[in-house]
Amino acid sequence: MRLPALSRFNTAGLHPGSDGPDGERAKDISVYTADPFPTMGGWKLVAQLQLTRDPADQVFTVTPADGRFIRVVITSASRLMRLA
Repeated sequence: MRLPALSRFNTAGLHPGSDGPDGERAKDISVYTADPFPTMGGWKLVAQLQLTRDPADQVFTVTPADGRFIRVVITSASRLMRLA
């Protein structure tokens, strides 16, 4: 995501819904920020978060960081089990 200007943030809000394979959801994620040039290796790790299985929006407080570019990387996923 590219913000219009350098911004400070301390909260990450995520919606764990998925358009992926049936029942698969993001579980662990890493959040990075960069400014001014993400293509030059300027990414800084802001947070490593674990999502719950709750399908509602999830809000996390993170270490305050400045950035114009935000990257969210899914580092693991989980499959919801269904009982027949």
